[in-house]
Amino acid sequence: MLKRMTSILLIMIMMLSVFIIAPVSSASAASYKDNIINAVINNSSLWYKSSFKYGSVMGNCTFTFLDLNMDGNLEFIVDTAGGTMRNTFSQAYYYSGGKLIKAGGGENTDAGEGYNSLYGMDYYYNKSTGKYMILCSNYFHAYYGSKGAYGTGGNFELIFGGKNIYVKYYSAHNVTNGVNSYYNGAKGYGNTSGYSKISKSTYDSINKNKTKNYVNANMKSVTIDLNNWHKWSTSTKKAKLTEAYDGFSVSKTVVPTPNLNKFEGRPEGVKLYWKAVSGAKNYRIFQKNGSSWKAIGNTTSTTFTDKTIKPNEAKTYTVRCTSANGKYFTSSFNSKGHNFKYASTPTLKSAAYVKGGVKITWNKPSGGVRYRVFYKNGSSWKSLGDTTATSFTHTNGTIGKNYTYTVRCVSSTGKNYTSYFNSKGITKTFKK
Repeated sequence: MLKRMTSILLIMIMMLSVFIIAPVSSASAASYKDNIINAVINNSSLWYKSSFKYGSVMGNCTFTFLDLNMDGNLEFIVDTAGGTMRNTFSQAYYYSGGKLIKAGGGENTDAGEGYNSLYGMDYYYNKSTGKYMILCSNYFHAYYGSKGAYGTGGNFELIFGGKNIYVKYYSAHNVTNGVNSYYNGAKGYGNTSGYSKISKSTYDSINKNKTKNYVNANMKSVTIDLNNWHKWSTSTKKAKLTEAYDGFSVSKTVVPTPNLNKFEGRPEGVKLYWKAVSGAKNYRIFQKNGSSWKAIGNTTSTTFTDKTIKPNEAKTYTVRCTSANGKYFTSSFNSKGHNFKYASTPTLKSAAYVKGGVKITWNKPSGGVRYRVFYKNGSSWKSLGDTTATSFTHTNGTIGKNYTYTVRCVSSTGKNYTSYFNSKGITKTFKK
């Protein structure tokens, strides 16, 4: 019985205590991992109890690493447990400020109040809010009596408020003598007093609605049984702790990949465009620097202007979705990127009468490879045509009408504007 219990207990968190997770220092991720692993080893006398028992039942302990406050660094949680189902020792610890800190709560307490065991656990991502959520369950059968199974437990969420963490039950499922009963909440492990009994269909509906508009972020972790901790060498301890630390992951591809679909040369630089991604909260824009990508900005909109590019420069760009706080990538990205060559605004030289119409000429701009000529005789610009030369003749105008002309650089395919344009233009009365 104890073997079954301890095999499903991954982590212990005290229901009756709220504990603080302090901000992580600015040390690198590698240094942080080394620091927390060393703290676990050097302070094992704090959390590891190599021998304890209640009656004739021996205890054991397990641990895992989780990113409890989603700051990109993991905290250590240890589960020490022993005793009988109704008389259990339990304790949780977390890592903060270079130390392991006891979460608080009672020891040698009734299992109904002493702890919450976390299993059936996973991270979810809310596309509406851009936030992560951890859901857990702690239901298991305690024993089988002459009239059937006895069991108790429930489903709850780890709630983060600032730097605090606590649990909140949203449904519970108990079994007494083989008879199932369901509740719309619980006060703690197995304690449903004050909550209403509900039908199985309502119970299922509550659980289903809890993850509505969420996607599973596929959390993975490694939990180690520490019964032989005192027998392991320091190198073995480090190896096992490293395995557990590196075993944690959360999917970072929970929304579709954004794709750049338009570039526009502006006076201040190049403006990038992409379609909105369902569920995305923020976007991070990257520019290729040699063989690696360099982040150049963040935005909540679907456009971004790179003001660092210079005329005749070619740059490669890509974009990726991030979480609302910008700490996690929530999509993949186009690893090839999209190349863009920026051109300076063409300088208009003249609009002169020639046989057949009006000839517009301009100086060759830096970075220009193809040009689109525009005219207007009202308030809006209309395209006359493209050319790779630095002149263009307007042949189909209305004699006697005034036309204003301008020129803008376009890409070799004609898909994107690679420069801005002279918005005042140059005006000429059409004649042949």
